[in-house]
Amino acid sequence: MKKSIAISVSLLILLILLAEFFINENAGAETFSPRSFVIIFVVLFCYFISQSWAQSLSIYGKIKIILALNLLLFAINYFSSLSFDQFAKSSLNIPGLLVFLSDLVFIGLLLSLIHGLVSIQRKKNTRRNFIIFLVFLFSFSLFGQQMTYAYSRKFSPTFPIAMSSRSLYDIFIVLFMIYAMVINSFRLRWIKFLNKSQKIKTFFVSAMIIFLLVLLISKSGHLLGDISAVAHRLFTASITFVIVYFSFSIILILLYLPTAGALDRKTKELASLQQLSRSILGVFDLNKVFDIILQQTIEITGSNYSWLILKESGKRSFRLMAENGMPDKMKDVFCQPTKLNVVKWINDHKNVLMIDRVGKDDRVSDIEKWRHRSGSLLAIPLISNKKILGILFAVKNTEYGFMADDRSLLAMFANNAAIAIENAQLVEKSLTREKYEQELKVAHEAQMKLLPATTPDIPSLEISAVCITANEVGGDYYDFFQYSKNSLGVAIGDVSGKGAEAAFYMAEGKGILESFGQIDRVPAELLCKANEVLYKTLDAKTFISMLFGVFDLKKGIVSFSRAGHCPLLYWKAEDEMVYLVEPLGMALGLISGSVFKTTLSQEDVKYKKGDIFVLFTDGVTEAMNESQEEFGEDRLCELVIEHHQSSAFEIQSAILAEIKSFVGDASQHDDLSLIVIKPK
Repeated sequence: MKKSIAISVSLLILLILLAEFFINENAGAETFSPRSFVIIFVVLFCYFISQSWAQSLSIYGKIKIILALNLLLFAINYFSSLSFDQFAKSSLNIPGLLVFLSDLVFIGLLLSLIHGLVSIQRKKNTRRNFIIFLVFLFSFSLFGQQMTYAYSRKFSPTFPIAMSSRSLYDIFIVLFMIYAMVINSFRLRWIKFLNKSQKIKTFFVSAMIIFLLVLLISKSGHLLGDISAVAHRLFTASITFVIVYFSFSIILILLYLPTAGALDRKTKELASLQQLSRSILGVFDLNKVFDIILQQTIEITGSNYSWLILKESGKRSFRLMAENGMPDKMKDVFCQPTKLNVVKWINDHKNVLMIDRVGKDDRVSDIEKWRHRSGSLLAIPLISNKKILGILFAVKNTEYGFMADDRSLLAMFANNAAIAIENAQLVEKSLTREKYEQELKVAHEAQMKLLPATTPDIPSLEISAVCITANEVGGDYYDFFQYSKNSLGVAIGDVSGKGAEAAFYMAEGKGILESFGQIDRVPAELLCKANEVLYKTLDAKTFISMLFGVFDLKKGIVSFSRAGHCPLLYWKAEDEMVYLVEPLGMALGLISGSVFKTTLSQEDVKYKKGDIFVLFTDGVTEAMNESQEEFGEDRLCELVIEHHQSSAFEIQSAILAEIKSFVGDASQHDDLSLIVIKPK
């Protein structure tokens, strides 16, 4: 849409210009003729419409475009003298008119490109100064006195400010226009953004531009006389400004050239550092991060070797994590670096340490290898969240080897290095945690498979059982052993501790019970045999509490022994009483066979229809709420009394619901297993 509007306006201006020259043939010398305003309009139109395009060009791109425009216009003007002659004679000549129009377009584009250069790193008054210059430029073009040039095709530069006679008004405008030219010509901040190669090229390009502009002024006589004095003044004054501007730029480039190499090197270093920082932040392998940090430290500072120490997790001590080119003697020194003075100094001050002479500095005097040796040291703390994560060291074998720039560059690099290390550590921890959780998930599935998938289908008993672990895997265990049609073994146990280790011991206990259950079905004797094996295999800190019972379904008697486990809750329907049957017995794996046997007893309970047996682990009675209050045996007994007429499953559900209500938002801290058996 904007493009079509611009094209339409351009065609309209061209038509107006054609009509104006055809109708008003002798208006060239008149200041306020319609032709003059059309000329000003064309220049301003080209200036404003090209501003966004000029701003989008790079600095060196603007310079090249200015040179290209000069070459093009010079070629047009130089090889179209015939057209000018006919055009100057006011005969309708389209090629001559197009050449004249190209001059005006050239002025507009040139002013726009120069404005683009002036505006680089502009200040508050930069735009104002340029607008002031444009105001005086167009004032001079419109209101300046008619000049006394002699028309000539020879290269004889003629400048509009060299007038033969002037009014005070003309002198005022000319002086202020020159002042505005000079002020804007000092806006040359773009030069410092050029590298050395571009500065050299710009130097020669500027000289060529000046040369071409001088030649163009010498060819600008065709604009005089009957064509347009306004166009001539505008053309020559604009070109004069550009000549002044590029003359200043040549001088400034000459001043910058001696230090251009150092600036280029610094720019290259910063670019390299920026690129490196981006690349290192994308690496999550901790060892690779270390390698990159040390390699780049050596490249940035030109040091002979480098190494990195990091603070150990949860400790104040440091540990040597990686090195690059570090001598073996120094590795021994920094193997345990925490007590070294240089490490203490950086840890206390949290600041960069640069030592020019390691053999003479007290801060490294405790390092024997550096005494009376030449060398310099640069040490940078790696800080994250205001805490020292580690220290990066670089060493040169010469004294005064590091400069202030090395210090600032390495400090910048160290900030990103600290972030990269922290990110890699977090990723490593996350992967480890994810792997651990995956292993726990597999262990949980394996543990669940060790528990009975269903409860035994006994016509004379209602049985319901559940195991809820606090973690993915736990140490609780229950099982059923149907020895015969009239004999059912029941076991419930709890391994001390939680997690994978407890689950492993639980699996071991299950295997032992299954093995000995084939030989001996007397609860006390079976537990004694199990203890003999477990006492030898369990570590000193681990034990297993267990309650094992055998139901004689024909006689209606349950015999059971308790190896340090929770009591058996027995609801006797006939008495309407709850009993906590608690025969003597120590946990499995704590003491040797003979002592264990003497402390273990066995109870026989004759049951009837309607009685209830509840076997449970301590996760039931020790379930705690947010106030650290335990659920307790009393609440469990009251629940059994309250629901004694319910089925085994309903009693179990009631107990679990009450525990859940009691615990509330508090997290489960222990495994929970529950077996409810109700004779029927």
